[in-house]
Amino acid sequence: YTALIGEAGNRKSYPKDQIRALIEEALPDHPIGADITTRDDLVKTMCSEECERAFRNAEGVEGVIYHPLTLFINELKHFISYNPSSMISFIVDIYDRDYFKGSTIKRGREEIDKPCLNIVACENTDWLIYTLKIGLITGGFSRRFIVVYEPEDNAVIIPRPYLPENSKLLWERMISHLRNIQQQARRYEWEPSAIRMFDE
Repeated sequence: YTALIGEAGNRKSYPKDQIRALIEEALPDHPIGADITTRDDLVKTMCSEECERAFRNAEGVEGVIYHPLTLFINELKHFISYNPSSMISFIVDIYDRDYFKGSTIKRGREEIDKPCLNIVACENTDWLIYTLKIGLITGGFSRRFIVVYEPEDNAVIIPRPYLPENSKLLWERMISHLRNIQQQARRYEWEPSAIRMFDE
């Protein structure tokens, strides 16, 4: 999960929209969820055939089934507003799981094999600080998000943003990379120097 945090009006939504455009072009059949939804609807969507995909795992086994869904959220506060505790619990519980079980009165038991929920969300700094203070966002929730934040003191204002000359080439490389990694998984391995640094 990734959260783009900043003051109102600093164009957080621009990179989010660029990421969405990249995903839609590279992987047109990749399931994308609604900006505002409920926990039950998320589970229902991820259980559906619409979200069922297959890949080759790190051991070379073909046809491994998984259930991806990506959310591009304009404002995190609106996304969790319907039932904050339920949605936050779900986001924490489903993270990095091989299997997820849910149950509703209407639909009964729902099971998601290899769920892969991805989130790119935007939010204002004040709201994030407030929810941390009142304990709405807990450690389990915040530890699962990569927070991208640039303090105003360090911000470099670019009055007329522009793309680099090789932007088309870079875009095509990203599309090619996404198409490649969608089909197969690789195992991440620690470099010995990284292990030492981590332990120290």
